[in-house]
Amino acid sequence: RSRILGTLADIPLPERLGKHVVLRFSATDDYYRYTSYFDPEGEYAGSGGRFLTDGYMHIAYPHHDTPGVGHSVLAHELTHNLLQSLPMPTWLSEALAMLFAHDLAGGRQPVLTREQAARHRAYWNSKTIQEFWRGLSFGNPEGQELAYELARILLDFITTDLQPSPVDFREFVLHADGKDAGEAAARNYLNVE
Repeated sequence: RSRILGTLADIPLPERLGKHVVLRFSATDDYYRYTSYFDPEGEYAGSGGRFLTDGYMHIAYPHHDTPGVGHSVLAHELTHNLLQSLPMPTWLSEALAMLFAHDLAGGRQPVLTREQAARHRAYWNSKTIQEFWRGLSFGNPEGQELAYELARILLDFITTDLQPSPVDFREFVLHADGKDAGEAAARNYLNVE
């Protein structure tokens, strides 16, 4: 939490009342049984953890046997918890959460292979890209993996290719709104459509 807050020092976060509640389930089936209470009926993609906003906001995730995975999931979901008051689009929230999870857990950022690039070209079209911008792809079993990867690619493009100043990046994050998928903020602070 302190490392995430240190990185977000320039971003005004609201004062929190109460504790950050984290539920770690010893069995994956128990985790899914619990989180299904918060979802309407339907089919959902799998998840390694969730930040749940109904009622008292809290984090739930299943136990992971692989060392470091639990810390990575917790960092990811805690990022959502800390940024939840901002109106940012899902893709940006997920990209920032992946960035912090990677930062805290270490390791290398995944490389976009030719095969993955081909999967992206085959999957994204005028309908599916609108689902991405609206945040629907992140819960879609068919497009979830590609949606997370595209969010990571977009944030990487912003930070490495566009290279906004820290002030412009901060303003982009503060003003990116889910209502337009961050388009106005990108235009105003990153000079890109």
